[in-house]
Amino acid sequence: MNFKSRYVLVLEEQTKLNEMIRDYIKTILPDVTALPARTIGEANILLTRFDFSLLIVHLNLPDGNGFEFVGDVKTAYPEVKVILVSGDPYEDIQPHIHDLGSVRYVQKPFEMISFGELIKSMLGNSAAAPGKFAGSIRQLQLADLIQVKCFAKATTALLITNPLNETGVIFFENGEIVHAKTSTLDGADAFNAILKWQNGTFHEVDTHSKVERTIFKKWEALLMDAVRLADEHRTAQAG
Repeated sequence: MNFKSRYVLVLEEQTKLNEMIRDYIKTILPDVTALPARTIGEANILLTRFDFSLLIVHLNLPDGNGFEFVGDVKTAYPEVKVILVSGDPYEDIQPHIHDLGSVRYVQKPFEMISFGELIKSMLGNSAAAPGKFAGSIRQLQLADLIQVKCFAKATTALLITNPLNETGVIFFENGEIVHAKTSTLDGADAFNAILKWQNGTFHEVDTHSKVERTIFKKWEALLMDAVRLADEHRTAQAG
């Protein structure tokens, strides 16, 4: 494979979502050509004809498993980068991606702006510098947005407001989560509390000064623990 090429494979069986992803890639990266496949068989044919820099792969496909497909491709082309997509929680997927190299995971449903940022960062495009954006936690799971910022090695802050007008801030430095705070909590306790909020809004804000680091755990472990605690909290509330 020639990895200087600007081809992206979108392996997604849902026609509408496949088209939406490809149209958005064309909008944000006009020099990139995104090609569609809806089955592993179609994808394998395209792999013989084009040099792909990035694969976007849904895990559950009509003719096979996305993990197995990616494993086979990475064996032949270890440098190719991959974004895996499914509706499964991150903690269920994470144990399976350690040995796959340059692989990232996005959970459905996702917000296209942040998904585009991840694509640009993985393609090494200079336009991948973090932009300022806002949205609703209903549109994009907060855990997915945090993953995008960490994958993009962003230095930024997210201001989150829940329906009770409680606010929290999560600070990132070079893709690591270094500090979080709410009105009553700091550090990992604040981060865990924010992840329990099921609805609200988020805004990306400028960080004008370096914050004191209160979180030292790697972001993957930190996020996994917070998601687990949030799930336990929701289960307890439902009971």
